[in-house]
Amino acid sequence: MAVVHAPALNKSWLGNGKQAWLVTKAGKEPIKTRPATVPTVVGSRSHPSAGLSEFLDKLGTHKMAEVGSS
Repeated sequence: MAVVHAPALNKSWLGNGKQAWLVTKAGKEPIKTRPATVPTVVGSRSHPSAGLSEFLDKLGTHKMAEVGSS
């Protein structure tokens, strides 16, 4: 089971490896997914952390998407 929550959007995405859902105040609806490929990790451009670096080292091959607030 995986969960991504975006408080500013009041949305959560849930997945269990076979099915996935978008959860909002209006309820839960199934969403389509694509086959697993190289994982994409989203991290802060301006606040990198040692914990994230350690996680990425253990993860192996991945794509990094750095984001910032400005």
